[in-house]
Amino acid sequence: MFKETFDGREYPRIARSGMKMNEYQYEKANGQVRGFFNIYQAVNGKIYIQLGIKYASLTSQQIDDLGIDVFNLTDFNLELYDNAYKVDK
Repeated sequence: MFKETFDGREYPRIARSGMKMNEYQYEKANGQVRGFFNIYQAVNGKIYIQLGIKYASLTSQQIDDLGIDVFNLTDFNLELYDNAYKVDK
């Protein structure tokens, strides 16, 4: 229910159309790695980081550690977030 297919793989469905991608670049022993990343809230309420075509859901601790202001994410939904992360009120 929370996945959509792209190039034969399953990815978390994005709650909004269109994403603004940010670029990353780093050096490694045999060259350089460059790509695009995005941080978004999926329709299941979880926060994901996407690097190229790879993605991972973030824990609330990782969100804190990375200093992500979830309230500034496009189309952020607090109710979905609370439900996904079981935030006590």
